[in-house]
Amino acid sequence: MPRTSLPSYRHHKATGQAVVTLNGEDVYLGRHGTRASRSEYDRLIGEWLAAGRTLPRRGRADVLTVMELVNAFRKAGDCPTTQADVYKSVMRFMVRLYVRTPVSEFGPLALTRQVL
Repeated sequence: MPRTSLPSYRHHKATGQAVVTLNGEDVYLGRHGTRASRSEYDRLIGEWLAAGRTLPRRGRADVLTVMELVNAFRKAGDCPTTQADVYKSVMRFMVRLYVRTPVSEFGPLALTRQVL
């Protein structure tokens, strides 16, 4: 049986994110080198293999994910230094657990469930 390789987990230098190319489409996985991005890669590759090496059916393109929201917030960068550290730790937690979750499905209860 011929051995075929899996698409690589790569570093997208311009954004600092991990990326994998599946069927010609780049899929961003979160910050490169993190446990969360590696877990997202494993999950996505598993779905890709289960779907016969085709892209898994994804949500509507106009749905904003937690990762996209966090990236937009980071780019804004208009918060005082004292608050920035608090925001960074919360955003790190959000991305690790909810990287692909639509913002419409995420809220304060999602955070409290993880903390308790």
